[in-house]
Amino acid sequence: MPRVAEPLDVREAILEAATRLLERNGYRKMTMEDIAQEAHIGKSTIYGYFSNKEEVAISVVEAHWRKVESRWSEIAALSLSPKEKMTRMLMFLVMSSFDKAQSHRASLDDTMASLRSLIVPRRENFYKTLVPSLTQVLEEGCHEKTFECDDTRRIAQTILVCFSGLNPSNLSPRELGEREEIETRTRQVIALMLTGLSYRPIEADLDAKN
Repeated sequence: MPRVAEPLDVREAILEAATRLLERNGYRKMTMEDIAQEAHIGKSTIYGYFSNKEEVAISVVEAHWRKVESRWSEIAALSLSPKEKMTRMLMFLVMSSFDKAQSHRASLDDTMASLRSLIVPRRENFYKTLVPSLTQVLEEGCHEKTFECDDTRRIAQTILVCFSGLNPSNLSPRELGEREEIETRTRQVIALMLTGLSYRPIEADLDAKN
């Protein structure tokens, strides 16, 4: 007999069912009836949580973003150097999104074509939620004289804008098929960024001029 979602986890069951359907069929082919069948609940139950399939699909995306935000907070609290924290945070941001896109590879274009106008502004808000954690790590680096100190919040915002270019929705199908290539490229970008942020004592500037 199919499992019936318990009241406390019915919303999660709906999102998990929608995730599987999006991976298999894409957004356009997915219906509320399909979600109900996949989650083993009545369709009317879904409407107690979501107004339509658009809201369900957006919630699937936002659930992933919440996991990234939570992981960033965890990394920021670790006893690591600011450089290592930043490396881990940015690698997780890019690679977790890449892996998520890989699971939706066959249907990603369809889903993005249908929901891009809703996802893009929400993604901008998601990046804003990451600013405090990144700012905290930058300030730690400045305090330790690992990073040059300026406007750390502005720098955090700029870094996130730069890394948004590695978002899966901006990559070609060929690039989505090469995880190792994306990982290498991401590490190279992080290395360049850390070099640019590195603290340089005034004496080093004087020596360079002489």
